[in-house]
Amino acid sequence: GDMVITDSTIDAFWLEGASTVTPLQQLDLLRRLHDKKLPITNATYETMMQVMTVAASGDSVLRGKTGWAIRDDSDIGWFVGWLQTPRNVRYTVVCISPKPGFDMTRWTAVRFQLAQQSLAD
Repeated sequence: GDMVITDSTIDAFWLEGASTVTPLQQLDLLRRLHDKKLPITNATYETMMQVMTVAASGDSVLRGKTGWAIRDDSDIGWFVGWLQTPRNVRYTVVCISPKPGFDMTRWTAVRFQLAQQSLAD
């Protein structure tokens, strides 16, 4: 993505300011992370796998993360992740904005539910 880091955004440049990351760029990062193609140590990789584990059932593991930014007074939320099963790996990138009047207490749950639906068999 296009990262613009200034003194005023150093602690939140990924949420505020002019930085941008597209859904396809997030998908590319997920694939490279899953495939161990990022320049990180094995210890960092293992830590990320633990931190990103959202749910596990039997031989299947869902890993991912949520995000939330406000651009031009509009909320933008996402969930990016992958479902690892014995048969395959399926990726998801959910990027949505709520309609006016949406119950924001449901914001995280809705993104997660949409991701689960996109990964269902």
